Amino acid sequence: MHFLLHQHWCILYTNSGGNSAATRSSVSQHQNSNSAVSCGVPQGSILGPLLFLIFMNDLPLVTKDTCTDMFADDSTIHTNGRTIDELERKLNNDLTKIDTWCDENQMAINVDKTKAMLVTTHQKAWRLPKQELDIKLKGKTLENVACEKLLGVHLDNRLNWATHIHQVAVKISRNLALLRRIKGFLPIHARKLFYFTHIQPYFDYCSTIWGKGSGMGKLVKLQRRVMRVMSDLPYDADPMPAFKKHNITPIMDRIDFRTACIVHRALLNDLPPYICDMFQYTRASRDRNTRFANSQCVKLPKLKLEIARQGLRHNGAEVYNNLDCCIRNANSIQAFKTAYMSKYFSQF
Repeated sequence: MHFLLHQHWCILYTNSGGNSAATRSSVSQHQNSNSAVSCGVPQGSILGPLLFLIFMNDLPLVTKDTCTDMFADDSTIHTNGRTIDELERKLNNDLTKIDTWCDENQMAINVDKTKAMLVTTHQKAWRLPKQELDIKLKGKTLENVACEKLLGVHLDNRLNWATHIHQVAVKISRNLALLRRIKGFLPIHARKLFYFTHIQPYFDYCSTIWGKGSGMGKLVKLQRRVMRVMSDLPYDADPMPAFKKHNITPIMDRIDFRTACIVHRALLNDLPPYICDMFQYTRASRDRNTRFANSQCVKLPKLKLEIARQGLRHNGAEVYNNLDCCIRNANSIQAFKTAYMSKYFSQF
């Protein structure tokens, strides 16, 4: 079982030494007078985000039994345990420490926007004594949610990504309807530009994480429909020739491509350590000099749950190992992408 706690922060920081700062706004040729800033940073300032990140950098040092993930003003703490009591003990202890740290540094946690989520499998969920966690912050019990939007991704408590996939389909359907109305006024290159700017980004965003979730068939059909509309094809025509003509990759193949790129960059140590540590060559984990160990393959992790096999660590290794050696041997990410796509489109 895993636990996620999502926090939104407000009230930033004070100036060092107790000295106040001044701020001034400028629009075109007009400027207002200086205003004193005794605490925090004015919204919209260029230096504000950087100062906030520096100030928040010490937060992970406070927690002991949980891990902290931070992105700007969104912070998430998570832990795992065998029982509900163990989870509640770890989280309440560290949340108390975080609350104390915030008070000492003149920050405030928005309790109303702080949510708790218990992540587990369907099989384990029905054996639990209760389905919600009793987590308190400033004397208030945090709301338990089954799904929460975190950095643009809808995270559910079963990690099947069905909610997020549905939301992606809704957004793409809306833009597809717009494309239908305006395509008569657009040449083909403008239609492609519309696809790459208003449709493909929804397919791509974090797709290496949720791309193997349930309900992906909905997005596959939706993309094929987009290709028919963009190419003026009948509703029952095969869109595969249009994919090749416009150099557009079907969504499931594109997810494999983006996953393989992440693995290759990790093997080149071109990503943060926590991602690079997920992947290692088989030759680095074997004592014997075998043909398989020398084939530039990635070690497959031993996982028990099927849901874990859909994750980046296992799925990435599988996708990468299925590539030709000439692609895996690329000495840069650009060479890897070029070799991969050349091989892919040559198969049509």
